[in-house]
Amino acid sequence: MDVELVVGSGAESAQTVGLTSTITEAPSVTTDTDTLTEYRVYPKSGLELIIDSASSRVTSVFLKDDKDGTYQGDLPNELSFAMNRAEVRRLIGRPPDESKDKYRYDTWEQFSYKLRVEYQPDFNRIAMIVLMAT
Repeated sequence: MDVELVVGSGAESAQTVGLTSTITEAPSVTTDTDTLTEYRVYPKSGLELIIDSASSRVTSVFLKDDKDGTYQGDLPNELSFAMNRAEVRRLIGRPPDESKDKYRYDTWEQFSYKLRVEYQPDFNRIAMIVLMAT
């Protein structure tokens, strides 16, 4: 399953269902009625989906490696949570379009989404990968 295909797809599309079909935990679902945003969080599985409630489109996908759980599926661009910042930048093959040392992340514009890689405080491991619709 190419997780990149979920960004921008429908909340109940084959891509989104394919991404979540192997997850056994039920999501925690909350809706922000002010922003018309739905949050589907699978904490033990390291996955979070943000959905625009008005269009039912997935606007962001969070793939996490934290104390609650680690995302076990394939990561985009052949990334691995074990990679450090230098390895990620080498794999992507070009400088990030945005980089914030203070907040420990790099962002690259991809084809139809932004790829944001957030690092552990020492930059020696990926903490989270975020795919955001553009």
